[in-house]
Amino acid sequence: MMTIAGAATATASSVIWRPGGRPSIGVPYDWVVTMAGTDIARDVRHVGAWSWEDNALFDEGEPTVGWTHTSDWVKLSLTGATSFTLRLERAANVPGAAVDSLSMFPSFTLWSGWDEDGVQNHTYNNTNNAGPVWAEDLTYIDHYDNSTATFVERTYSLPDGDYTIVLGSNAPATDTERQGYRFTFTTVPEPSTALMGALAAIALLGRRRR
Repeated sequence: MMTIAGAATATASSVIWRPGGRPSIGVPYDWVVTMAGTDIARDVRHVGAWSWEDNALFDEGEPTVGWTHTSDWVKLSLTGATSFTLRLERAANVPGAAVDSLSMFPSFTLWSGWDEDGVQNHTYNNTNNAGPVWAEDLTYIDHYDNSTATFVERTYSLPDGDYTIVLGSNAPATDTERQGYRFTFTTVPEPSTALMGALAAIALLGRRRR
């Protein structure tokens, strides 16, 4: 195990919190995570109660949006095709957040690509390929809109490459305190990738025996 700044822990993965501070251009990445093979990465932090979805604006007829600077953004790199599982859940007693985090309704959006140039907007479109329009280098993959459960979890079959994830809460419009969360990312090589690795190892062993 290795210890990261704050309350962070990880295994063979690399999990870094805001290297050099939160960027002021492009996506304001908070976490930088690199994973390979069979791997796990986890940590705790806090976000705004309305971070992934501002229900006050939605109640006023505005489109579904999240707040850029009260959500947390993950800059993810996957080495090799993988089955990637994202679990996001409430975490109690996180410094800087409400003690119980009862208004944390974990929600997230996943894009392929990184965006590290251009201006930032205060809000982002959280549910489709139209957003965030100010992050033109991102391509929408999926989102999880949750307003009832204490945790969410979903698994994706992803090729190696770069990905962006935004983590946040979908709390009632009356709740304003910051909410603690825990993310857990796990990767397992896709069967085809594992098979190719095994065949390569067998071939190498055969050459060594000659």
